[in-house]
Amino acid sequence: MFILREFRVRTIVLFITCYVLVYLHPEDKLLLILGFGSLFLIVEFIPSVIIHFQYLRYNGGTKLSIDTEQRVITIENHDSKVSFSYNQIKTIRLALMGDLHNGYQRGAASWISYHYAFVKTEDGRHFIITCLLINDLRKFFKDSGLKVTNDRVFFPTVRMARYKE
Repeated sequence: MFILREFRVRTIVLFITCYVLVYLHPEDKLLLILGFGSLFLIVEFIPSVIIHFQYLRYNGGTKLSIDTEQRVITIENHDSKVSFSYNQIKTIRLALMGDLHNGYQRGAASWISYHYAFVKTEDGRHFIITCLLINDLRKFFKDSGLKVTNDRVFFPTVRMARYKE
């Protein structure tokens, strides 16, 4: 999964940087370790964990199948299986942070890459599809030829109230 790989790379870079600085300035070892550790927790780890677990709550154990020839999406989770055609989709709203909204592939922190889609069908059903199921939802919907509304969000947690009509 791209986001977790990005998170691991940033973690390794941070620890190597911290190690080099501690090696170069051993007298400030405790201050450097506490500073970099706090920075890592606040900027990278805590936001990523919050978003990831929320996305798991929505899409953990979910299987998504897409039949591009028949233009049908099937969402299967623990207790149900729902299929709908592309023609049955009323709206797709994609929640993106600033960098993704502006077309970039990733942001300054790994949690900026998280995004999700709120899909509403003509019959009123709605579904959340997170980037845990499809890595790049922007590319998927563009390649599918489906019309999407991009919403810029401050923090990419799923907020159902935003999409209630």
